[in-house]
Amino acid sequence: MEIQVNVEKFYSALRAFVEHCEKQGHSQIIGSLVTHLDQRLANPADATQQAEFSKFFQALREKGAKFNYGEVPASYRAIYEEVGLEPAFVDHAARSISNLLNENQLTLDVASKQIKQIKKEIDRSHESAKSTISSFQTFGISEDVIMPGTSELGFEIPRDEIKSSIAEFSKEVDFLKKLSGYLTEVATGVREDVKVGTISSSELLLFIIFAPRALKVLADAVFRFVEAFEKIHEIRKNYDQLKKSGVPDNVTEDLRKHMESLIEKAVQDEISNIETVYLKGPKTRKNELRNEGEKHLRQIAKKIEKGYGFEFRAEPSEDAENSDEDDASAVAAINKIAEQIKPKIGFGSDILSIEFMNDNDDDNGDGDEN
Repeated sequence: MEIQVNVEKFYSALRAFVEHCEKQGHSQIIGSLVTHLDQRLANPADATQQAEFSKFFQALREKGAKFNYGEVPASYRAIYEEVGLEPAFVDHAARSISNLLNENQLTLDVASKQIKQIKKEIDRSHESAKSTISSFQTFGISEDVIMPGTSELGFEIPRDEIKSSIAEFSKEVDFLKKLSGYLTEVATGVREDVKVGTISSSELLLFIIFAPRALKVLADAVFRFVEAFEKIHEIRKNYDQLKKSGVPDNVTEDLRKHMESLIEKAVQDEISNIETVYLKGPKTRKNELRNEGEKHLRQIAKKIEKGYGFEFRAEPSEDAENSDEDDASAVAAINKIAEQIKPKIGFGSDILSIEFMNDNDDDNGDGDEN
């Protein structure tokens, strides 16, 4: 199954890449490395060239250390990796040059040639991206934006989870459909089906349009789970160390149970939050919605643990004076949460191996309308 990239999103990703190159300026720094390396080759006795080379190399390493490619939105990363732009980012370039310079038998001449090649590839990628953007603009293609007054969930499915199977992919879509129905009923009192905006790229991403109030319910839940998993991640380091040290299972069992209890506590806290802050549906459905919500929340926690990605963005209404106050507040809250979780989402390592899900929680929630 070939998945086409949304062209507006491709345009936006290229724009972000060009801005990255121009903001970081790492090609120019690498050019200075080459200059001082060549001058050192020409004048081996000139110690100042080594000092200058070291200065620029340190500047490159610092820029590389400050930038984390993993914080780039998953939808953009999928595009960069599809078209080969990933190595041109500053952290990748700094790492490549560091690894190169650590090679024992490397001569200055070979180092200069290889660093020149790294710079050439960065410059080629930068120019190609700018040229493509210019061509897109000629055809009237512009930024990937969502409609004012709406919000969007980017849902990233790890390839290993669907194993290129249409049946497994169908289960994920069914999960989103039922989750969407639950969220919209909780937030607005009316159950609605999911609206898929686009499907994108090598890492399978679905972009789903939501009313802001409904998506804020999910954003709150994801944020709560990410915080819980961060705590678990730190505890797990100690747990693993204790296991390696030969501490008996009966001693570490309480620690394992505590880790699992943090997720169940997050589920119950979020259900209480939903019922207190959001619930707009009929009170006669409260028990059904609680049961359905618990299932969905446990599934969300499991997906976060397995490395599924959740991206959020929202666009304010163009008519601020007449826009719904709840939706306007939700838009601001969604975008704030999106910035807070961007560097943290996608644990992808079965940190916990959650055991608390019952077998009947695997049906992706009820979603029955009464």
